[in-house]
Order: sequence, then structure tokens, then C-alpha cells
Amino acid sequence: MQITLDPVLCLIGSFQFRWYNLILIISLAVGFVILLLEAKRLGLPRAQAVRIYLWSLLFVAVFGKLFIFWDKWDYYSEVPARMLSLSGARLDGAVIGFLILIFIYARLKKYSFWYLGDAITMDMAIVMALGRWACFFNGCCYGLPCDLPWAVIYTDPHSRAPLDIPLHPVQLYQVIWYSFTFILLWLTRKNLKPQGSLLLLFIIMHAFGDFVTRIFRDDNEFFLGLQQAQLFSILMLATAIPLYFLRRKNRGRTRATDTEE
Repeated sequence: MQITLDPVLCLIGSFQFRWYNLILIISLAVGFVILLLEAKRLGLPRAQAVRIYLWSLLFVAVFGKLFIFWDKWDYYSEVPARMLSLSGARLDGAVIGFLILIFIYARLKKYSFWYLGDAITMDMAIVMALGRWACFFNGCCYGLPCDLPWAVIYTDPHSRAPLDIPLHPVQLYQVIWYSFTFILLWLTRKNLKPQGSLLLLFIIMHAFGDFVTRIFRDDNEFFLGLQQAQLFSILMLATAIPLYFLRRKNRGRTRATDTEE
């Protein structure tokens, strides 16, 4: 399948407004709507939900960028201006930023960490599912060369991917996986107990999917033949799986403190 679409939607002065940017904006808007719906269901005040969402944009972006700078420092240090690009972020860094935000906000506002995590998880899941379309049309996060019938070939010179080479459509693999993750979480969100089970299940699904799909990614090996992100996925799984089953076994329920400024 040839991808002939020009990734640049329009020029705003010298700035390239790409399909990547438009799709990302749409995915964030959909995520915000999902967050408001979940906040209403769980009794989280709307004002708090909006604040959390705005802060999450910062934390997810910063940590997603920090992780990709760390992973590809040679590339970014060669041309420091690349660090200012609006594209490029590591999903595991985004998840870590998401968890750090929940922890800080919960401590400051006297909420349960698990309660807030469940309230925001669906937002994160849908943004990941829709956001990978942005990477697909942008040509970034591309896969290894292959000769499979469903391989994609990028032909436009504005694409981030190598041109005229059949590649694994890794971005679409992730679209499928995160869409499945979102549907699974959406269908089970009302029945998963205790609090925090939804958040932990999301982390497990993310870590497993990211580990597997990166097998088909054109990324550098970091340790023992694994990519840096795959090692983080193993760490997430080793933490989240025991916690998930331990908390479900105990069936302990925590409650949010209904405190609002």
C-alpha cells in the first residue's frame, strides 16, 4: 500500500502545519470529552477534571520528549533545533509523566491516587489510539523493511519515513492494539474493583502492546538485544501485574475526598 499523502497540510509562515498536528489536536479534544464523561460518572468535580487535563498535557509532553531525547541523544544533539519539533515523543515517557502527575495532584488535592488514575485512564487510552494515526500519516515511528502484503510504502518527500521501501505499518499495529485496549477498558470500567484496577489494566495493556510492536520498529538496541523502551515495558509489567492481582485479591476500596478549591 502506497502512502502518497503529503504530510504537510498547509504552511503558516515558515511553520509546517502537518496532518500530524491536526490529528493530535482532534485526539486531545476527544480525550477531553471522555475525561469529562468519566469525571461525571466517578463524581470528580468538573473544575478538577479540567485542571488535571491541562496539567496532563504538560507532563505527558515533557516526559515523552525527555525519554526520546535520552533514547536518541545523538540525533538531537547533532541538530539541537530538532528538539523544538512538535512531533516525536516516547509513549512510555508519556505514561510515566501521566503517573507522576496523578501522584502529585492526588497529594496536593487530598485525593486517592487510584481514584484519580481511574478517572483519567480512559482519556489517556483514547488519545493513544487516535494519536497513532498522526504518526502513520507523518511517517514517523516507522517499522522495519518487510515484504508482507500489508506493507506500506511512503513516497512523499515530506514524510519522516524512508521513501519507496516496503515497511511494517507499526503505527497501524498500535492503532489496532490501543483501540482494542480502549474498548476493553470502556466495557469493563464500571465493574473493575477495587479502585486503581482500571489504571493498572491500562498500564499492563500499554506495556505489553508497546513491547510487542517495537519488535517491528527500526530502533537501536539498548541492552541484551532489547530497545530502551522495551526494557521500560518489562519494568512496567513487572510492577503493574502483581499490583493488579494483589489489589483485586484484597478487594480493598479507597474513596476520594471530595475537596475542591
